[in-house]
Amino acid sequence: MEHQFIAIARRSDGDLARAVASILSDMPQVQVTYDWPTNGTTQCPFSDLANDVVWQTLAAANGTAIQQIRFLLPGYQVAYGRGGIQGQNWPTIDQVQLSVSQDGASPEQRLASLKKIYEQFPPVALRTTNAPPFEEDELRAIEQSRLQRLTELTERFFEQGLQYKSQLEADHAAKLKSVEEQLASGLEKVQQLGEQRSQELDHRAHELERRRQELDDKDNTHARRGIREKMLQDIKERVDSFGVSRSTSQKRLPVMIGMWFLIFFLLLSAYWTAIQLDRGAAGTVGSAEHWLVWARLGLSTAGLIAGLLYYIKWEDSWARKHAEAELSLRQFQIDLNRASWVVETCLEWKKDSEGQIPVELLKAITNGLFDSAQSSSEPVLHPADELASALLGSASKLKLKTPGGELEFNTPGKIPKEAPASRNN
Repeated sequence: MEHQFIAIARRSDGDLARAVASILSDMPQVQVTYDWPTNGTTQCPFSDLANDVVWQTLAAANGTAIQQIRFLLPGYQVAYGRGGIQGQNWPTIDQVQLSVSQDGASPEQRLASLKKIYEQFPPVALRTTNAPPFEEDELRAIEQSRLQRLTELTERFFEQGLQYKSQLEADHAAKLKSVEEQLASGLEKVQQLGEQRSQELDHRAHELERRRQELDDKDNTHARRGIREKMLQDIKERVDSFGVSRSTSQKRLPVMIGMWFLIFFLLLSAYWTAIQLDRGAAGTVGSAEHWLVWARLGLSTAGLIAGLLYYIKWEDSWARKHAEAELSLRQFQIDLNRASWVVETCLEWKKDSEGQIPVELLKAITNGLFDSAQSSSEPVLHPADELASALLGSASKLKLKTPGGELEFNTPGKIPKEAPASRNN
């Protein structure tokens, strides 16, 4: 049997497991034998190595516990030895021994087997004898081992990076899905809550509108009653302290002064004339001077009586107007109370029956309301005016000739201050 010894760089247990798996991937029934210090030799089909706890543990540890591995390939028997196939314990070089077998393998199969071996176990040196390696072989083995280590680390980092990326993408997808589900659930809850709040707000709006309407009605009622109470209070104060203003009283003052001055003058004239008659200073009886004194006494007395009567009637007319104004104010107070009662009655009727109060009933309860038609005082006439009215009261027509024309009165009972018509001759 021919042998070939391949010097390779030092390999770890994990690297050896991956190399064997790559070489025997299409030959699951090939028997694989491996040695390790604690348990000795283990042999099993390659397909069972995936379930071999020791093999998987050693491969995961990635140490240097596996000492030898042996398996068959088409045309060759392959043996791996750590530090040398015969236990030389070289520090930097492992060894693979290829032994040609007579198993009837074709040249193509032998070439395929060699290709797999050289791909997974790159040679540092090839020998036909089991001689120790040269110094340059050890250097190449060290460089190849370092390169292999760097390659393994790079692959491991790359695989870990891919795993980490895949894990991040999976976590991101899971979180994104969870967030989307939460958002969908939250959006649905928000929509339901929004609809519920919208219904509540609509209900509250209707309720507030109803209450506002009630408050408006109450405010209108209170405002109306407040205005009525204020007006009634104002009227009551005016009635309690009824009187004319100072400016109005001052307008009466000139008339009063004039009347008192006229009365005093006439009284003084009558008194002086009476003294003259008493002392005999009026001349002899029957003389013209005597009659003039008596005429003066008569005129003064008549003027005094007429002035007193006119002043009394003027004061009486003023007092009557004052009383009529006070009675009118009290009547207005009564009418205002009646009007407020009518308004309240109409509102209550409309609220209870949802209709208008009958017109006949409304006319009946408002009959005479604010009816200010009262008897007004007649203007005060001088006794001369009254005498003329008395003399002409029975006449049916009166014609007076004036320098500018002729005045005609159909019923001259009382001569007006201004002529209603004039007619030229």
